[in-house]
Amino acid sequence: MSKRLLLKLSGEVISGDKNFGISPKVLNRIVSEIVQLKKQNYEIAVVIGGGNIYRGSKLIKEMNFPDYKSHHMGMIGTVINGLALETAIRKKGVKAQNYSAFTVEGITSRFDVEKARDRIGDTVLIFTGGTGNPFFSTDSAAALRAAEIEADLLLKATKVDGVYSEDPEKNPEAEFFKNISYSEYIRRDLQVMDSSSVLICKENQIPIYVFNINKKNNLNLVLNDNTHYTLIN
Repeated sequence: MSKRLLLKLSGEVISGDKNFGISPKVLNRIVSEIVQLKKQNYEIAVVIGGGNIYRGSKLIKEMNFPDYKSHHMGMIGTVINGLALETAIRKKGVKAQNYSAFTVEGITSRFDVEKARDRIGDTVLIFTGGTGNPFFSTDSAAALRAAEIEADLLLKATKVDGVYSEDPEKNPEAEFFKNISYSEYIRRDLQVMDSSSVLICKENQIPIYVFNINKKNNLNLVLNDNTHYTLIN
């Protein structure tokens, strides 16, 4: 039986070294790894963030934008990234469908859990628009969608090898966790994923694998236990 997984990508991941926009080179590499897994009979859904398109902190701080408006703008950014993923996957001969949490007439389909479950067998599903509501992170959206489609696991792609006690880029002595329980992760208030998303996974018994997507072929390696990662369960 195929293993059903949900991959959470940040927008920053596909921006490459530019930290803004979409890097064709990085997008192609990640999509190639997704397609490789699909050809191994994995059922795959992707939730992507929008931080490479828009980050609202400056507008909130300098122009006094309401938080909810800034969140709406970020949600639209995820749709742009989703369209790029959908198109790149289809270019490689694999079916893909972008489902948005809100209607974008003529551009995306509206998310419907029953349709998603019906299509995930032969189609890479891309869930955009977050949860469709402001004040919820795309990590929370990933956990929610994983629960809705009854995913076997959630893969959280990051810029580091897994979960650390502190940001390893700021503190090279930070402790690395190979395994950590949901409850311990929440108790320590660790920051790789927000606590609400981890709680959703705990309640639905969905294990979380945190790994470094910037290392070539790591998406495949983590599923074969051939690389560094953290398991939250």
